[in-house]
Amino acid sequence: QVAAWLDAAHGYREPGGVAKGIVHRDLKPENLFLARQHDGSTVAKILDFGIAKVLGDTANISQEVRGTPLFMAFEQITAGQLSPQTDVWAYGLIAYYTLTGARYWRSTERQGASVQALFAEILSLPLEAPSVRLREQNVGIELPAGFDAWLLRCIDRTPPQRFPSAGAAAEALARVFERVPRSGSKPPSDRVLAPERTETFIGLEP
Repeated sequence: QVAAWLDAAHGYREPGGVAKGIVHRDLKPENLFLARQHDGSTVAKILDFGIAKVLGDTANISQEVRGTPLFMAFEQITAGQLSPQTDVWAYGLIAYYTLTGARYWRSTERQGASVQALFAEILSLPLEAPSVRLREQNVGIELPAGFDAWLLRCIDRTPPQRFPSAGAAAEALARVFERVPRSGSKPPSDRVLAPERTETFIGLEP
């Protein structure tokens, strides 16, 4: 569901048909909520588009470092070009955290670690396979072998090498867990920023 909302935001068009794709650029667990609808079902929602970037504005270049360091993509730190792949980076890291309860970046486990140490990991240090990190973290969780390649593709430092969309990443992740990808779940683009009034938000971090 999160991937479907991201795809809707990235492909958003104004009523006249003008493309105005939106990059969230602060995707993190704290901005993902489960909403209970009037019929009792729940749906995932993405909140806080406060620093979102409209694609096409000022050549999509980020002139300032904005976002949450733990989930910021390489190009956000280097003031590079933003794209849907910027959110795919965060999507991958959120999946790792949701599945394991641990952070991917090693520097976050060091007491008193600085933001500079985290940025050094993101910008230049080797991006190790999740299975390596899990053994180090000793969390007692094993993920399917294909998850290594999946996450490393999400956080490839070259944006075009990442999944072309959040939906593509979600489908690939479903295959990693040997599940059939769900189709037809993309929400209407005109509802990206307008949740139904009948929803009650549940303050539950994934």
